Amino acid sequence: MLSAMPRCATHTRGPVWALALCLPFLAITPAQAHDYWLEFQPAAPVAGSEMTATLWLGEDFIPEAQTAIQDARAVSLRHLTRFSDVDLLPRAHLGVAPLLRLGIAFPGGHLLTLEREATQVQLRARRFNRYLEQEGL
Repeated sequence: MLSAMPRCATHTRGPVWALALCLPFLAITPAQAHDYWLEFQPAAPVAGSEMTATLWLGEDFIPEAQTAIQDARAVSLRHLTRFSDVDLLPRAHLGVAPLLRLGIAFPGGHLLTLEREATQVQLRARRFNRYLEQEGL
């Protein structure tokens, strides 16, 4: 036997208003942050040559500034090949650019990975509202 749902009485307006006020916040998408990426010179190094790695800041891979990584934010910097997995953090130039100079000893695939600590940003209300408008949120 199915039981009937109780009817909403007029005294339930408080919870209804609370729900109505909360719904827009549930639909908000997370704010997008700036992107960071590593860029290499030369873009296609050959065995026996040296390359530099720089850290860039921007949006949609449109660079705004070349940047340095702060020592406290660097978690790991690794060079992966089919032969090795090398920790490059001790060799990195933290706090200055370029981030790294690296000799390429042999041909083949080379992958550099950089992991950084997250950071919190606080903005005043007007600046935050402008940020939301710029991001289309």
